[in-house]
Amino acid sequence: MSAKLWTEEQFNCPVCLDLPSDPVTIPCGHSYCMACIADFWTTEKTPGVYSCPECRQTFSPKPQLCRNTMLAEAMEQLRKGTLSSSARDTIRRAHGDSVRANAKAGRASSANGPRRSKAQLSAAAVPCDQCLDGGCEAVKTCLVCMASFCETHLKPHQTNAKLKGHELIAPTGQLTEKICTQHKYLQEFYCRPCQMYICWLCTSNAHKGHDSVSTQTQRTEKQKEVEVAQTQNQQRLQEREKELKDMKKVLETLTRSSEKVQEEVETVLGELQQSVQRLQDLLGEVMLSTGQEKLSETQDVVQKLEAEISQLKKRETDTRDLIRSQDNIYFLQNFQALVSPVEVADLGSVSVTPDVSFDAVRATILELRERVEEMCNQELNKINRTDDQKMGAFLKPNSTPQPQTQSRQSRQRTEDREMVGYLESDTWSISSLRPRERQRREEREPADNWSLSSLRPRDRQRRESEQSERGERWSLSSLLPRNRRKREERGTVREIDLDSIQAPEPRTRDEFLQYACALILDPNSAHRRLVLSDGNTVATVQASVQVCADSPQRFDGWTQVVCVGPLAGERCYWEVEWRGRGSSLGVALASMPRKGPDSRSGLGYNAQSWSLELSDMCCAALHNNQKQDIPVTYSPRVGLFLDRAAQTLAFYAVDDELSLLHTFRSSALSQPLYAAFGVGCGLGVGLDFASGQFSAQTDSIKICPI
Repeated sequence: MSAKLWTEEQFNCPVCLDLPSDPVTIPCGHSYCMACIADFWTTEKTPGVYSCPECRQTFSPKPQLCRNTMLAEAMEQLRKGTLSSSARDTIRRAHGDSVRANAKAGRASSANGPRRSKAQLSAAAVPCDQCLDGGCEAVKTCLVCMASFCETHLKPHQTNAKLKGHELIAPTGQLTEKICTQHKYLQEFYCRPCQMYICWLCTSNAHKGHDSVSTQTQRTEKQKEVEVAQTQNQQRLQEREKELKDMKKVLETLTRSSEKVQEEVETVLGELQQSVQRLQDLLGEVMLSTGQEKLSETQDVVQKLEAEISQLKKRETDTRDLIRSQDNIYFLQNFQALVSPVEVADLGSVSVTPDVSFDAVRATILELRERVEEMCNQELNKINRTDDQKMGAFLKPNSTPQPQTQSRQSRQRTEDREMVGYLESDTWSISSLRPRERQRREEREPADNWSLSSLRPRDRQRRESEQSERGERWSLSSLLPRNRRKREERGTVREIDLDSIQAPEPRTRDEFLQYACALILDPNSAHRRLVLSDGNTVATVQASVQVCADSPQRFDGWTQVVCVGPLAGERCYWEVEWRGRGSSLGVALASMPRKGPDSRSGLGYNAQSWSLELSDMCCAALHNNQKQDIPVTYSPRVGLFLDRAAQTLAFYAVDDELSLLHTFRSSALSQPLYAAFGVGCGLGVGLDFASGQFSAQTDSIKICPI
């Protein structure tokens, strides 16, 4: 087999692709023309390092080039065409010696690794063809045997005289696919114009003159493109991972918010149902009392009318008999009783309305229902618009053009998002909650153009005409005046404000930063020993007193300062760093005392301020001169969170994570508040300053930019 693989072209110089002149063999075993390898080494980029053009093995220092006499004589005979069989054997032995030297160097550099299963081998590892389980990694591939061997199964090629002449190369998988079908050599070159892999002999025949390079050179060029693609992929992976992290946070926030809103909705709608039930009970009482009163009055009138009619009928009979009597004396004796008025209760003129009824109450109830439905529709539309504004931008697909072609999956996702947007834009209506009977009534009257804010036109016109004829318009408030006081004592229907539903309370620092506010210290309120700097965001205590104009806002006893303007927004968050012996942080009303060195003007020592006093030894919460010690370690950075709706003020120690220090709860926290700071005046230090005693170190506070 090996005799068929050896051809004369195999001895061509890899550089000039011709039979070598003055052949030399370098330490790796490859042979070149002396001039070719010398010129090649002059082009090396790294000074002092020389490499083999074939296997890329490096040498330092530069190897000495010596003429290979045996190979030169063989090449001379090969040129003359007189190469005998013995000479051919000599060439093979010379080439075999070079190959064995190269194999020996490869064995010296390889180490025996632990035996692993085929499933445990890396993707780039080549398994041994002789191992039954394929669990050993091959160290060499034999081009004669067309197989790969591990360190153990390679020993016959190292000890057997017949196998020593086989050409061994670095382990290569799928060897049969990498052998030239025409010349039976390993495809070690790549023809760029033909875009195919070729052997070294193809470069001298069919692909002679083509732009052919070694596979290693082609890989080096293409590997740069792969590295660029890898960088882009890693960048996109990082972006997607960040987006996934953000989306998970949003999902968690939405889940908490949805659960809280659902609970609030159940509570609010339950209270609304109770209010409607209470209204129903009140109307039932009103209708019952009003109906009984009206019925009693009517019944009384009926009884009086019946009694008067009975008397009038009796007088009519007596009068008729008296007129018919022929006895004049009898007539004169009895006529006086018949002409006198009938002794009954005087009802006066009774005016009867034939169509009197409680339809006005019914109309009022119907109008109330429609107003409630209209209000509910307006609130639902407001909620929908708010959701579209806040969630629409969040769920909106990214409009940035992507270099990749849009796939079918991405198109499907886009269609899904469009469908979500369509569903979100659909307007809810209370009319969908109407009973089936009302819907049938609407279908029977299509020309009436129903809406939630209007009754049927015929009913309303008929009711208004009836009311105009009677000259009055009944309402619930005019039914029974004597019972109005009772209804007022029982209370009215409780109004429910849908805006009272609050967003979920933040938990992480990123969620708190959504409510961050920019604060600036007010120089007109700063104590004369406080120096403001960094755009009025840093306040530092100094021993000397500054010359400043006095103002009602300036603290003259405690070294304190407040910010310009009250805190804006329902929720506010800011962070402060403090240095020195001690400081106090908090909020204050505009009415907080600011004059005098006594405790009344100290932050937290009155009912108009809330503060957290800090030092390197202890921490305490203070309000209205009531102190609560807080067991906490040294915290140089503190975050403050004001929630007006919840009427709370919370203090957090800012580190890798937020740690709650204390929370104030007071209805006064919903009023306009100013961020306030005491520099060097926490835990009684301010009283020392008022007495002229100062800290040995610089005391300061800084509003952190966030």
